[in-house]
Amino acid sequence: MDPSDTDHGVVGGSDGAYGDGRAAGEGEGGVDGDAGGSDAYVASIRGAAGGAGGAAAIAMPPPAPTRRHRSSGTPPRGAAAGVIGWDRPPTLGEVADADEPAAAAQMQVPRSGGEGSATSTREVGGTGVPVPEERQEALVLSFGQNAYCELGHGDTVERHVPTVVEALRGHSVRQIVAGNEHSCVLCDDGSVLSCGYNDSGQCGIGQTGRVTTLTHVVELEGAGVEYIQSANGCEHLVAITVDGSLFTCGYNARGQLGHGSTASQTSPKLVDFFVANGKRVVKAGTSYHHTVVVTDAGEVYAFGRGDVGQLGVGDHMVDRPLPKLIEALAGQVPLSVACGPYH
Repeated sequence: MDPSDTDHGVVGGSDGAYGDGRAAGEGEGGVDGDAGGSDAYVASIRGAAGGAGGAAAIAMPPPAPTRRHRSSGTPPRGAAAGVIGWDRPPTLGEVADADEPAAAAQMQVPRSGGEGSATSTREVGGTGVPVPEERQEALVLSFGQNAYCELGHGDTVERHVPTVVEALRGHSVRQIVAGNEHSCVLCDDGSVLSCGYNDSGQCGIGQTGRVTTLTHVVELEGAGVEYIQSANGCEHLVAITVDGSLFTCGYNARGQLGHGSTASQTSPKLVDFFVANGKRVVKAGTSYHHTVVVTDAGEVYAFGRGDVGQLGVGDHMVDRPLPKLIEALAGQVPLSVACGPYH
């Protein structure tokens, strides 16, 4: 089985309004310790007003691998996922096997809105999206492997269909990310919660060890976090605040946290380089051993593992524990950034 198979999922959704959680499910995986781990899969269900009740999109994960990586491994060379889009609530047959109807029924999240519903327009990704002014409770659902409590249910029981994360009821969720066997959630009030595998401190709670329930990342409280990132089997977390500050924590063997060392961090730590140089970070991409960020001036910086040129700074066989400007992109206007295991 391909070690890059993803094997857990977290879905942020609204039952009629456009959920603002950003889908990020690229995962890295490993089998028997020879590759960096991929059990990250994340998606968002988004409903917009109109017709029978909006639209939804969900990525369906492939079968789980037989065994996963640990931090000492190297990441795999690929990832796979499928995407299915709906302009209506999915049927049971589309989300689950026939022998699990009760659990699958949780996917039938009622949509508010419809013909004649009052709507307003919200900017999402540069596009005006109609949003019902009245909506019911937004829900977060998760499914797949759960050996390290990464699904947020407070247990280690696998979920074979999307299941509501009760701990997040009442939270207005903006974004969900899934790294390697851990999950992080950003709420509209700027608070960040995490759970799952945490041997390198990637959950950001100030200590290592499995985080069995969704726990607030205290170090980020009041920081004004507006974006988080952890993907492609990452065992580190990136957080960007409204003032452009960059915080990182977790696994750091190749300098992927950007602090000038290879020491892991159990709590989010400010990357001083950008503050000292008057740079505001606005976007980030992560993979198992490296990180790439974009500033508000359009500059692109990379740090971490660089043995095959994945940092884009013109050399190889060199790790960069401090951010390095990718000079070849000077004058360009980056629209998006993402990292794979080796690019």
